[in-house]
Amino acid sequence: MVTKNQLTAYCLLAHINDNDRGISDLAQVFIPLVKKTLATVMATGVRGGNTNDMKTEFDLLFRLDIPFGLMHRLMRQIQKETNCANKSPAIVLNGDGSFVLSEFEFTELDEVISQQAADIELIEDSYMEFVERAGLKTDSEPSVFEFLDRYHQELSGLFATRSDYEPTLEYTTPALFVESVKNNDTQFKILRRIYLGSLISSYLQLPVTTSGVNIKELVLDTSFLVSLLDLTSVEACHTCQMVLELARKIGCKITVLDITLDETRALLERCSESIDRLSLTHFLAPTSIEAGCARRKLSKTGLLRIVSSLRNTLDKDHGVTVYNVSARMKKKAQTSELYKKITGRTRNPDGAHHDGVANYYVATKRGDTPRSLLKTQCWFVSSQDPHSSPTLRIKGDGTFFESIRAEYLLNVMWLSSPSASDQEVGTLGLSRLVATTIERSLPSHTILREFNTNLKGLDPGELTAEDVALLANSTAVKSAKNLEKLNQLAQTDKEQFFSDVLSIADAERERVRELEERLNEGGLLQHKTEKKQKAAVEQLKIAHAELRRMKLSKIEEIEREIAAHENGIETSTSEAKRINMELRWLGGSLILLLCNTIWSIAQRFGWQETNAMISTLAIPLSLGLYAILGRTPRSLWKKLEVAAFTWVVQKNNVSESITVELNAKLVDLQNQLSKIPQEN
Repeated sequence: MVTKNQLTAYCLLAHINDNDRGISDLAQVFIPLVKKTLATVMATGVRGGNTNDMKTEFDLLFRLDIPFGLMHRLMRQIQKETNCANKSPAIVLNGDGSFVLSEFEFTELDEVISQQAADIELIEDSYMEFVERAGLKTDSEPSVFEFLDRYHQELSGLFATRSDYEPTLEYTTPALFVESVKNNDTQFKILRRIYLGSLISSYLQLPVTTSGVNIKELVLDTSFLVSLLDLTSVEACHTCQMVLELARKIGCKITVLDITLDETRALLERCSESIDRLSLTHFLAPTSIEAGCARRKLSKTGLLRIVSSLRNTLDKDHGVTVYNVSARMKKKAQTSELYKKITGRTRNPDGAHHDGVANYYVATKRGDTPRSLLKTQCWFVSSQDPHSSPTLRIKGDGTFFESIRAEYLLNVMWLSSPSASDQEVGTLGLSRLVATTIERSLPSHTILREFNTNLKGLDPGELTAEDVALLANSTAVKSAKNLEKLNQLAQTDKEQFFSDVLSIADAERERVRELEERLNEGGLLQHKTEKKQKAAVEQLKIAHAELRRMKLSKIEEIEREIAAHENGIETSTSEAKRINMELRWLGGSLILLLCNTIWSIAQRFGWQETNAMISTLAIPLSLGLYAILGRTPRSLWKKLEVAAFTWVVQKNNVSESITVELNAKLVDLQNQLSKIPQEN
C-alpha cells in the first residue's frame, strides 16, 4: 500500500526534478530530501550520529529505502556545499560514517510539502466521488495511487529482488478515473507528478556502481515497427520514437531482421482489406491497426503506400539497419531449445517461427548469460500489447528473456541517463499506463475481429455507425466472456445472434439517454470539486502566511545580530583609540625619561663629551634596531596601533567579515521572502 509519506516523497521528487534543469544523474534529485531529513533530526535536538541513523530517519520520513552508499555520498556532498557557505562547519562527516551537526536549517520544501498534501487530498476526494458516481463501493476498489505506483513496483522488483511483479488487483477503475480528468489541468498535473516521482524513486534500486546502460543493439519486432509508423496509438508511437532517440544517444545499433520486414508487410496488407469498414475494433482496441488508421483517416490505398516504402522509411527516417537472416542461421535457430519452446506456444502460432529466429539472433548477440538489466547487451523490443504479460519476464535461472516491451526499456534507459524531457516522460508514461490498463479489461483483438466477421451477415441498413458505437460502449460487449458467448451463438443460430446484437444496441441507447438526463440536472460534481479546490487554496494561503512568518522572524534575528556586531565594532574602535592614546602617553614618557638621562650624563661628563657619545652611538643603534625589527621606529609604532585594534576586535568577537556574512544571509532571506506570495 502506498502511504501518505510515500506520496509526498513522489511529489517532492517530481517537483525537484521539474525545477532543477540540467540533471544528468538522478541521485541529485534526492539531495533536498536528505537535507530535509538532516533538518528534521536537528530540530529534535540531536546533534550527531552515523549514516545508518540518517538512513533510518530518511526511510521513516519518506517511506523510501535509500541505499547506505548513496546516503553517505549525498551527505558528503551536502557537507561540502554547506560548509563552503558558512564560516564555521555546519556539518562534519567523518570517514567512519559518523557525523556532527552544529547548525543546519532547511525550509525550502516546507511550502511544497503543504501544497502536495492538499493536492493528494484533492485527488483522493475526487476519486472517491468518481467511484460513487459509477455506482461502485469505495472500499472495494483499488487506490488510484497504487495504480500510479505500478511501474515503480515492477522496476523495483526487478532491480532489488530480481522477481516478477504480478498485480493482484484489477486497476480499470483508477485508469478510467485518470482518463476522465485528462482535461482537468490541475488534477492531471498532480497525477503526472505522482507517477513521475514514483518512477524516479525506482532509481534507488538501481545498481549504484553502474554508470548508464550497456545496451549495444536493439532488434525491433513487428509490433514495434507498426507503432513506430504511427499505425496504432499516439502513446505507442511516441514511446517507440523516444526509445530510438535514447538508443542513438548511447551509440546503440538499431536492427530489424528481413523476416520481420516481411511479417510487417504481410500484416499491414491483411489489415488494409478491412480498415475502410467501421467495426468494434475501432472503438474497443485503441492500440489496434484499425484504430490507428481510423485516427489518421488512412484509406486502404494510404496504408498500402506506407507498406511499399517501409524499408526506405526505416532507413532514412529512423536509422534502422536491415539484417538479412541467412539460411544457415535459420537452420541453427530451428535446432535450438529456445526456438522449440517458442514454436510450441499456443498464442499467435502464425508468428512463432519468426519470433523463434529473432529470439535466437538476440541470444547469440548477448553472448554471456545476462543477470543484470542494465548490463544486458541486446534486446528484442516489442511495442505494447495490453493482452500480453504486463511484466518484464525472468527465466527460472534468474536470467532475462530475450524480449522486452518498449515502455519498460524506455523507463530503464531514462532512469540511468535522464536526458529526455521529464515532462514528456511523465505525461507519456501516465497516458500509456492508462490506455493499456483500460484496453486490458476489454476483449482481445482476436475476439473483436471474430465478432466483426460475424456482424457481416447483417443487413447494412439494420446496423448503423451509431449502433456500432453504442455496441462498443455497452458493458455486455465490453466483457470478453459475453462477447465469446455471442461469437459461439453466431455459429449455431445467426438469427438469434443478430437479434441479441440489435437488442444490446437499443438498451445502450436508452442507458445513454437516461445518463444525459441525470447529468443535465445540475453540476453537483463540479460544485464539490470547486469546493475542494477552494479549500486547497485556503490551505495554501495558510502555508504561505506561516512561511512568511518564519522568514520574517529569521530576518529580524539576523538584523539584531548585525546591529549587535556593528555596536561591537564601534565599541572596539573606541577601545582601540583609548589604547593607542595610552601608548602615545607611554611613548612620550619614554622620551622624557631619555631626555632626563641625557641631561644627567651631560651634568656629569659635560656637554661636549655627551654630544660626541650620542653622535657615536645614534647611528649604530638605529641601524641595529632596524636590522632586528625590520622596520623604522615610525612604522613600528603604526604596527603597534594596528595590533592593539586587532586584539580588541578578537577579544570582543566582532569583525567586518562577520557583518558582511550576516548581510549576505539577510539579502538571501529577503529574496526568499519576496518569492512567497503575500495573501490579502
